[in-house]
Amino acid sequence: ATTVGEGATSNLRPRRMAVGFLVNSTRVQEVTKRVVEQFTAIVFRRCNSVTATVDDSEQGSMAPTTATAAAAAAAAAAAAAAVYIAYKWTKSWRYVPVGNGRCVLLTGCDTGFGRIVAQLALDAGFKVVAACYTEAGAATFASTTATIVVADLTTAEGVERVVKAGLAAAGDSGLFALVNNAGLCLPGNVDWLPPDAYERSMALNFHAPVKLTYALLPALKSTRGRVVNVTSVDGVVALPSTAAYSASKHALEAFSDVLRAEMLPWDVNVVVVEPGTMRTPLAEAFADGWL
Repeated sequence: ATTVGEGATSNLRPRRMAVGFLVNSTRVQEVTKRVVEQFTAIVFRRCNSVTATVDDSEQGSMAPTTATAAAAAAAAAAAAAAVYIAYKWTKSWRYVPVGNGRCVLLTGCDTGFGRIVAQLALDAGFKVVAACYTEAGAATFASTTATIVVADLTTAEGVERVVKAGLAAAGDSGLFALVNNAGLCLPGNVDWLPPDAYERSMALNFHAPVKLTYALLPALKSTRGRVVNVTSVDGVVALPSTAAYSASKHALEAFSDVLRAEMLPWDVNVVVVEPGTMRTPLAEAFADGWL
């Protein structure tokens, strides 16, 4: 590992992954099964109703016969089974990214999503620049090929260090993606939080991604790359005790929506990831400070 420093298709379509990961896939599975079950139940009820209304006096008329209803029921059952089998088959598909040496820069790689995504990118063959806040976080990548940057993104020096490391690592092949993942959550009721809590939250959750994006946009334009901003469901729905955090995430959501439209001429994708409550050090810190 190399250590630096100290201490899309149409962009106009909203690109979001809400809640995400296993929580979302489980929900999709339940909805799909329910649709299949309801479809099958409705068809069988109609067939049974037709069968029940047919008697001997109607056999010569144009009314459906019991045999016709049974055939329809069998066809419906076969169709439902085919739908379900197709669903199970497509559910087994997995997207396997192939890096081919392309360079991605990720922030907030000390723990949680940042560390996991950085490791997955390395495994997939990407050239990874992992920005960490602490030396302890950087140490987790010591045995990897990642370029490690230890920096405080709330300072101009920290942002500049990360930008320089990213461009140097990308080299002539260019920068493929910027993943703004670093975040800070300071919980508390509005009348309890000092103004400093809002300033600190905005500095890391909003101003840092904006500054990194601004500095790296020329490189991303040249490769038709992408910007991935990790926000939160709190950036969509603000909940009690999350005023500072939600405000900063709302700001990043708005910035991302504007940037997505403006980057259309350069074919630069702008993606927003909105995780729900996950078991990460950030969530645990929130619980320790509030619950």
